Amino acid sequence: KGGAVVGFLFATVIGISRVSIGAHSGSEVIAGWLLGSAVSSVLVSLIERHGQPSRLSIVFAASSIAIALCSYGRVAPIQDWIVNAAPKLARMIGGAR
Repeated sequence: KGGAVVGFLFATVIGISRVSIGAHSGSEVIAGWLLGSAVSSVLVSLIERHGQPSRLSIVFAASSIAIALCSYGRVAPIQDWIVNAAPKLARMIGGAR
């Protein structure tokens, strides 16, 4: 549980810093927190179910780190779709006019 608290605090500080420097919007940071929470919950449940980190959770964590390191500083392959779809989605949910 201590690791979860440290991870949460770390994610909070990073999220606040990303918004404060204008790198991300608050909604992007919240979406990242939600995605991170979902992935973490799955991994924690796998560990609790098997009594130790399962091979799947270790492979998933290592793969995630490798992808993050390889893609750092690069434009996402779906960046054009994100740029075009985000305003439309925001209008659909009533966030932007």
